[in-house]
Amino acid sequence: MKVGRMTREQAGQQLQRARGTLDYAELKDVDLVIEAVFEKLSLKQEVFAKLDKVCKPNAVLCTNTSGLSVDRIAEATSRKGRVVGAHFFAPAYYMKLLEVIRGQSTAAETIATVSAYGQRIGKIPVVIGNCDGFVGNRMMKYLHTEALFLVEEGCSTEEVDQIMEDFGFAMGAFKVRDLSGLDISKYSIEEQARDLGIKIDLGSRELNGSRFSPLGIILVNHGRLGRKSGCGWYDYERPGAKVPYKSDFVENAISAFRKQHGIVPRKISSQEILERLLYSLVNEGFKVLEERVANAPEEIDTIFLNGFGWPRQTGGPMFYARTVGLNKVHQKICHYGRQNPNSPHWKPSKLLEKMALNDIPSRI
Repeated sequence: MKVGRMTREQAGQQLQRARGTLDYAELKDVDLVIEAVFEKLSLKQEVFAKLDKVCKPNAVLCTNTSGLSVDRIAEATSRKGRVVGAHFFAPAYYMKLLEVIRGQSTAAETIATVSAYGQRIGKIPVVIGNCDGFVGNRMMKYLHTEALFLVEEGCSTEEVDQIMEDFGFAMGAFKVRDLSGLDISKYSIEEQARDLGIKIDLGSRELNGSRFSPLGIILVNHGRLGRKSGCGWYDYERPGAKVPYKSDFVENAISAFRKQHGIVPRKISSQEILERLLYSLVNEGFKVLEERVANAPEEIDTIFLNGFGWPRQTGGPMFYARTVGLNKVHQKICHYGRQNPNSPHWKPSKLLEKMALNDIPSRI
């Protein structure tokens, strides 16, 4: 086969073992189920309620949610101890990472079962706590947030992506969004807004008291969903094509947005671009450690090296921060925090502040 993992004959044999069904009752004897429906809490709860009724009592029910609460999903069942997060990373046939998310009631046996299953299928399982976005997506959220803010202020999407790729990423932030689908981000933001009881105003640059960029949602509302629709932050020759081209539509949409909000574009240095992308993510990583969602910086580095294609030569975001110098990273975070007082993600982590002050190893 093209990937080189098995022959065409072996692939055919594997496919013969799989079969589809629309009948939940056919799952009554399975040992483990992985749900992978759309990222909508009510839909996932509906699926888990049905699984709970038909699956045998000791079956493990996994959710492949990329950020919804495992505890809230488990509430739809009578077996909270057998419900766990099993977050695979796209493309799942290539990326090695498996985030195993423990809910408040998830049994140790359930976690061990899913971790062992992950290893058996060639994944690298990392057991983490339950919170919005877990570890990987929670941290990446702020890199993507800053990418949008940089575009608002004067960068082009191509410039931001090129800086990331020069650093060593295989793809920049906007190319990644096109790959995953802009609508996924839109619906995730809308779901969070509904939970908070607030309405998204596309004419505003603020959401729930914090700085917010609606640019991605605006593109989705124009039918630009990414590669799958043939256009997103970039244009593509056809739906599903991989090669991105600069988009005049996006460039005009950004210009119109700046004009609407009185933003005078400025030239932003490559150093500032890289610092804002990476340090916003690193700061959140230290908050993840503070809250013990992850137990060690090495767990975070493992997640980013195997789930996000973080440049291996830098060792991962937490290791990279140590090579830069935690004191320098902390100072820069404080600097950008002063420039962006309504961006809470620039509020320095207390753990980072303590470690920068004392210059101690990045452990808790």
